[in-house]
Amino acid sequence: MPQSEVGSPSSLMRPRALLLALVLLALLVLGLGRAPLFDVDEGAFSEATREMIASGDWGHTTLNGADRFDKPIGVYWLQAASVAVFGVNEFAVRLPSALAAWVAALALGAFAAARLGPAAGALAAVVHATAFGSWAMAHAATADAVLGLWLVLSALDLWRYLERADLQALRRLGERLQAQALQVQRGDALSAMQALPAAGYDLVFLDPPFDGPWFGPALQAAARLVPVGGWVYLEAPEPWGEAQLAPLGLQLQRQLRAGAVHAHLLQRVA
Repeated sequence: MPQSEVGSPSSLMRPRALLLALVLLALLVLGLGRAPLFDVDEGAFSEATREMIASGDWGHTTLNGADRFDKPIGVYWLQAASVAVFGVNEFAVRLPSALAAWVAALALGAFAAARLGPAAGALAAVVHATAFGSWAMAHAATADAVLGLWLVLSALDLWRYLERADLQALRRLGERLQAQALQVQRGDALSAMQALPAAGYDLVFLDPPFDGPWFGPALQAAARLVPVGGWVYLEAPEPWGEAQLAPLGLQLQRQLRAGAVHAHLLQRVA
């Protein structure tokens, strides 16, 4: 997992990240209590929270005196804690939803910034906070925004796990091959290849995402990395012919198809 995520304590101290976080918080919180409770769900959650506080029983939720066990009790605890501080009003019962949407925006921003850069992280946070669905859930005294936060955090942690698992698998493969000089890097592959020394590798493997415009730039970068007589292995959704390969100094030696994948063994000839 990248250590420099915007949501980490060190990165949150950066002035721009902190300013953006405060602006998004203001966007989600300002006017939170202006409108009255506007639908059945807001009324039900708010009344159940009021009854919990009135009864003093924080382990038992009721609505109009009847048991209400169809929603997680943690949402009522969050609303009750807010009501205990700000009183029984619309702002208090909606505040947990606004804070949940805010934290989700920061988490998405942190995740994107660590992988795509600060600008992408800021954009991800702004898009989430200003999207109509997120904004509406942030202004509703229901469980939706809190549930959305946990779904976002779960999805991001699943992605982090897959990243770590891929790296661990590559390292295990290097150990089995006794590759002492193996280096595993994660990031922009094109930029990484462009920074490597020309003609410094005998073989380059390419498997770009099939739905992106990466094949031409990736092949050009790979051809630079191998000397004349060196090899490039390419997997692509379409076959690459001599007319496309010749300007790159590459020649097709073998080609096969397995399902939707076209595999090419290319040799640098010029």
